[in-house]
Amino acid sequence: MTVATKSLGAALAEQGQALFAQGNIWDDYEDDDYTTNERIGKNNGKTPRNNQAQNEQINDIAKKQGLTNDERRQLHDYITKQGYGYSEIDQLVNDLFGK
Repeated sequence: MTVATKSLGAALAEQGQALFAQGNIWDDYEDDDYTTNERIGKNNGKTPRNNQAQNEQINDIAKKQGLTNDERRQLHDYITKQGYGYSEIDQLVNDLFGK
Protein backbone atom coordinates (compact mmCIF):
# COMPACT_ATOMS: atom_id res chain seq x y z
CA MET A 1 0.00 0.00 0.00
CA THR A 2 1.39 3.40 -0.91
CA VAL A 3 1.46 6.58 1.14
CA ALA A 4 -1.12 8.16 -1.22
CA THR A 5 -3.53 5.26 -0.66
CA LYS A 6 -3.19 5.53 3.10
CA SER A 7 -3.93 9.25 3.06
CA LEU A 8 -6.94 8.73 0.76
CA GLY A 9 -8.28 6.05 3.08
CA ALA A 10 -7.76 8.30 6.09
CA ALA A 11 -9.51 11.18 4.31
CA LEU A 12 -12.51 8.98 3.47
CA ALA A 13 -12.69 7.74 7.06
CA GLU A 14 -12.69 11.31 8.38
CA GLN A 15 -15.39 12.30 5.90
CA GLY A 16 -17.52 9.32 6.94
CA GLN A 17 -17.12 10.20 10.62
CA ALA A 18 -18.12 13.80 9.90
CA LEU A 19 -21.25 12.73 8.01
CA PHE A 20 -22.18 10.29 10.78
CA ALA A 21 -21.71 12.97 13.43
CA GLN A 22 -23.98 15.33 11.49
CA GLY A 23 -26.65 12.64 11.22
CA ASN A 24 -26.54 12.75 7.40
CA ILE A 25 -25.13 9.29 6.82
CA TRP A 26 -28.53 7.58 6.39
CA ASP A 27 -30.50 10.36 4.67
CA ASP A 28 -30.78 8.38 1.42
CA TYR A 29 -32.88 5.72 3.15
CA GLU A 30 -35.35 7.98 4.94
CA ASP A 31 -37.30 8.94 1.84
CA ASP A 32 -37.73 5.42 0.44
CA ASP A 33 -41.33 4.49 -0.29
CA TYR A 34 -41.33 1.03 1.29
CA THR A 35 -41.54 -0.17 4.85
CA THR A 36 -38.86 -2.46 6.21
CA ASN A 37 -41.25 -4.53 8.31
CA GLU A 38 -43.53 -5.50 5.42
CA ARG A 39 -44.19 -9.24 5.29
CA ILE A 40 -43.27 -11.17 2.21
CA GLY A 41 -45.50 -13.97 1.01
CA LYS A 42 -49.18 -14.58 1.35
CA ASN A 43 -51.00 -16.12 4.28
CA ASN A 44 -54.18 -17.98 3.37
CA GLY A 45 -56.83 -18.19 6.07
CA LYS A 46 -55.65 -19.98 9.20
CA THR A 47 -52.63 -21.58 7.52
CA PRO A 48 -49.29 -20.78 9.15
CA ARG A 49 -47.08 -18.58 6.96
CA ASN A 50 -44.03 -20.73 7.61
CA ASN A 51 -43.83 -23.77 5.31
CA GLN A 52 -41.99 -25.79 7.94
CA ALA A 53 -44.83 -25.19 10.41
CA GLN A 54 -47.32 -26.28 7.74
CA ASN A 55 -45.34 -29.48 7.11
CA GLU A 56 -45.15 -30.15 10.85
CA GLN A 57 -48.93 -29.85 11.15
CA ILE A 58 -49.51 -32.27 8.28
CA ASN A 59 -46.94 -34.73 9.65
CA ASP A 60 -48.70 -34.63 13.03
CA ILE A 61 -52.14 -35.22 11.49
CA ALA A 62 -50.85 -37.96 9.17
CA LYS A 63 -49.21 -39.79 12.07
CA LYS A 64 -52.23 -39.35 14.34
CA GLN A 65 -54.67 -40.54 11.67
CA GLY A 66 -52.40 -43.26 10.22
CA LEU A 67 -52.39 -41.96 6.64
CA THR A 68 -50.59 -43.87 3.90
CA ASN A 69 -48.27 -42.04 1.51
CA ASP A 70 -50.98 -42.14 -1.17
CA GLU A 71 -53.54 -40.66 1.24
CA ARG A 72 -51.07 -37.94 2.26
CA ARG A 73 -50.63 -37.02 -1.41
CA GLN A 74 -54.39 -36.88 -1.95
CA LEU A 75 -54.73 -34.70 1.16
CA HIS A 76 -51.97 -32.41 -0.10
CA ASP A 77 -53.68 -31.99 -3.46
CA TYR A 78 -57.00 -31.29 -1.77
CA ILE A 79 -55.80 -28.66 0.75
CA THR A 80 -53.18 -26.80 -1.32
CA LYS A 81 -53.89 -23.02 -1.38
CA GLN A 82 -57.13 -23.45 0.59
CA GLY A 83 -56.00 -21.82 3.86
CA TYR A 84 -57.29 -24.56 6.18
CA GLY A 85 -56.24 -24.59 9.83
CA TYR A 86 -55.14 -27.63 11.85
CA SER A 87 -58.58 -28.63 13.13
CA GLU A 88 -60.14 -28.17 9.69
CA ILE A 89 -57.53 -30.44 8.08
CA ASP A 90 -57.99 -32.99 10.85
CA GLN A 91 -61.74 -33.02 10.15
CA LEU A 92 -61.11 -33.26 6.38
CA VAL A 93 -59.05 -36.40 6.92
CA ASN A 94 -62.01 -37.92 8.76
CA ASP A 95 -64.38 -36.89 5.99
CA LEU A 96 -62.17 -37.93 3.06
CA PHE A 97 -60.69 -41.16 4.36
CA GLY A 98 -63.06 -42.19 7.13
CA LYS A 99 -60.31 -42.31 9.72
